[in-house]
Parts: sequence; C-alpha cells; structure tokens
Amino acid sequence: MHISLLHQFEQHQGETYRVCFSPDGNTLWSSDGTAVYQWQRSSGDIWRYCQRFPGRALDLQCTADGKMIVFFDGEKHIRFFAYDGEELMALSHPDQGIVVDFAVSPDQRWLVRDGKNGNILLYDLLKHQWTSIDVPGQPDTADGTVGCLQFALSGLELVFFASSPEGEIHICHFDPEHDYYAVRRILPIFGIQGMKISPDGKLLAVTNVGDDDIRGVYVYDLEQLHLLHKFPASGDVFYDLLAFSHDGRFLASSREDGILDIWSLTTFECVASFEAHPGPRLHERHWTETIGGLDWSTTGYLATGGTCFLGEDMLKEDRSIRIWKIEVDRTAK
Repeated sequence: MHISLLHQFEQHQGETYRVCFSPDGNTLWSSDGTAVYQWQRSSGDIWRYCQRFPGRALDLQCTADGKMIVFFDGEKHIRFFAYDGEELMALSHPDQGIVVDFAVSPDQRWLVRDGKNGNILLYDLLKHQWTSIDVPGQPDTADGTVGCLQFALSGLELVFFASSPEGEIHICHFDPEHDYYAVRRILPIFGIQGMKISPDGKLLAVTNVGDDDIRGVYVYDLEQLHLLHKFPASGDVFYDLLAFSHDGRFLASSREDGILDIWSLTTFECVASFEAHPGPRLHERHWTETIGGLDWSTTGYLATGGTCFLGEDMLKEDRSIRIWKIEVDRTAK
C-alpha cells in the first residue's frame, strides 16, 4: 500500500467537525463549526477549493443520491442543502432538545435523531411526521442517550448504541408502513467511542475507549453477530474515527495522537500507519481530538481534518483539510 499527501487546504477558520465525500467520490465536504466547505476534484488527482456556506454546522452527511448535504446546527435544527448552497429544508421536533446525532436512510425516506429522554425520533420525509421509538432499559430522563446512529444498507435497520445499561449496541428493525418497530440489544460492548457500517452492510467496526484490556477497534460480522477480530490499542492512546474502503477490504482508524492506522480485513494485519496530523503527544494532551474528520472515497482518496492545538503554548491550531491518495497493490490481501 502506497500513501501520498496530495493536498493540504487551510480555508477552515476553526477545528474540523466532519468531512465526507459525495457518493461518486469527486466532491468533498467539511465543517468547522462556522461554515460548510466544498472541494471538487477537477482532473486526475487535482482537487480545488470551491465555496463556503456560512452557518454553524457540526455533524455532516451526504445523501445517497449525491444531491444534498445534511447537517445539524448545534441547536434543534437538521438542515438540508443542495450542492449550490440553497437551503431546501430545516427540520426540528417541537418537544425535543438539542440534536446530538442523526442519520438519513439510503433511500432518503427516513431521518432519525436522538431524543432527549433516551429514545429515537423517526421522521418520515414523505409524510412529514415524527414517530418516537422507545429503547428498552433506557431511563426516561436526560440520563438516557443514544448515539452513532447509522442505517444499514436495507434502510430498514438502524444500528446505534444506547447509554443504558452501559453503552451497548442495539439494532432497530422497523416497518413503518405497518407501524412496526422492534429494538433489541445485539452486542455487549461498553465504552463505545465510534461505530461504522461497511459499504456492503455486512461488517460493523467499533472503537472502544474503555480500560486497557478492552481498548481498541472491534470488527463484527453484522449478520451473524459475532466478533471477527479485535485490533488492540497501542500504549495509552485511544482510537476514535473509522472509515472503510469502498471495496470493504480495509479499515482506517484514527488515533488521538494524530496517527492513522489502516488494517487489512482479510489478514487482520496493520498494512499502513502514518501521521495524518501533527497533534500533541501524550504529555501535551489537550481536550480536543487531533483528527476531527475521516472519510474514504469511492475513488480511493482519504480525507482527514485537523482539530488540535500544536505545541505547548496552545496558540497555533492545525485546522487543515488533507486529501491523501491510497494506492493498493491488486494482489495485496
């Protein structure tokens, strides 16, 4: 595997919250808490900065048809924008608080967000109506939270973690046409930091920030619900963000010290490890993560975004967006 840095962009005015590629892999979006930014692949490996849409944007997603970007504004609204910057829709639930997490189904029929009482709120984008789905075992208070909301490939299964009993992974099967919703716990893993479903919907990767003996990256067979492999953490660092290659052969995981590890999902070996962003080492640790955004395009590019203060004086930040070219030997496993 050969990895090369193609571009480093410095347009961000604050730390990176999210990066995401369009489905065709030729457009990159990012957010820094003050705006949404767009980069376009023009020809070959050449990328250029296109435009900036002002407005607070935290989590950021591209819709499966490649026509819209969706984000929440750190308050109560989830906003839909066209690629030219036109706002198409702003959704909010009348009785719920600040949005922390959300997801849009692959067919763009459903939007889900976290509820303020440990529940899930499902919005029908065709019928324009909300449905509340309770999570078994969750306290009916603000102490109950759900997160890492992700739709499986079918669009009728939602994977997430719930804070009760101890941050375990759940799956919600639903048939909204018949008002059927079933939530069940599927994997007993605690201390979840992040989750990612593979492009084919068969694997689930999880980063764990628990005690030393369980800290690392876990890869599960989502169909059989069993552990395939655990990639242990190195030393005292934590893993955070995850991204699958488009063919599902490799998994990238970011570390809080700015290192990006790439794992083979065939041999379960680390095939590459490099410094994606120059973050603080252990003795200089700051509250923010070193890498704030990670995504792997369908065209073989990795995007990362910096979040961290550099050095001990806390005066200089790495706010850069970096685009990496990942070249894999076709014979590599």
